[in-house]
Amino acid sequence: MVNHLQRAFKEIDTAPLYFISIHGFYDMEKYAEGTPYLTTVPENTIVIETSTIGNNCLFMNILSIFLPLLEDRSLFVSYLGGDYVGTPLTQKIILTALSTCQFYLPGSTIGNRVLEATGGVFRNNGLVESERTGLHGNMGFYKYTPGNPKPENIFKQRYSELISGAYGSVEGRGLQVNTSSIPFETFETMFKRINEFGDTFKIIFFSSCGEIRDTEPSSIRIIQQIRDIQKESVTVWNEKMRVNYNESRLLLKDIPFKQGVGRKFGLTSENYVPRYPRNFTDPQIPPLSMTLRSANKKGGTRRFVKKSKRNFKRKNRTIKFRRN
Repeated sequence: MVNHLQRAFKEIDTAPLYFISIHGFYDMEKYAEGTPYLTTVPENTIVIETSTIGNNCLFMNILSIFLPLLEDRSLFVSYLGGDYVGTPLTQKIILTALSTCQFYLPGSTIGNRVLEATGGVFRNNGLVESERTGLHGNMGFYKYTPGNPKPENIFKQRYSELISGAYGSVEGRGLQVNTSSIPFETFETMFKRINEFGDTFKIIFFSSCGEIRDTEPSSIRIIQQIRDIQKESVTVWNEKMRVNYNESRLLLKDIPFKQGVGRKFGLTSENYVPRYPRNFTDPQIPPLSMTLRSANKKGGTRRFVKKSKRNFKRKNRTIKFRRN
């Protein structure tokens, strides 16, 4: 049965999907210096975005739930198009994740999120993390092609440049954090990079935080504008695709946890069941306590949002991408 998504986008079943997982910010200083704070979704593109402005993305929870959809295009199209398959618990888990995202149609206006790596090393409870290892090693730029569940690791050199360029470069604490010297990408620049593949149609999934770096009082107008755009994107998507993932999720709120279904998503106890959108996105931590720091041997520092520390406790497995 063909759903509204397939009717609207004839190539949705065969188009490549680009999964862009990296730290995200709305950096008011960069916008003031000339980086556009709004950009336009390419005409041949659907964009999925995690986290609203001012919220942090629990990226490992997002990846854990969405990985089966990334690897199985028919499952992906079914859920985005409103055809929810599988057990009620499976539906509840996936719909809860979908209800935390924004969806943008071709030609839509979107907030131009700043994308950065942060380099360095982070130590927590005997675990050693870096941008390339452990949980954060699951971040990166990937291309999924229907029929091949193994993703292609793309823009490897650029991603490495983002990490190495940030290593030891984060200075200051709290409101005084200075990231002006760190290399970065944005939604806009990633659109341009991905467009070079020459796809006639594509899907781009940005999995990143919507953290605000608010250094100017005048940015309140920008923040509200981006917030309104994000809200409107969901409204328009729901109307055109005839879906409402959040309403569908609420109909399943009393479905009990089952061990067998949970294992498919790396969930091993009732504590891990994502029953609420907040299991995937948390409000931004107040600026003065927003960052954790640890010095490395070369005297640099590592900046990690607290969401990462929570994930060490919350998740019971590390998802590893299979590379070519």
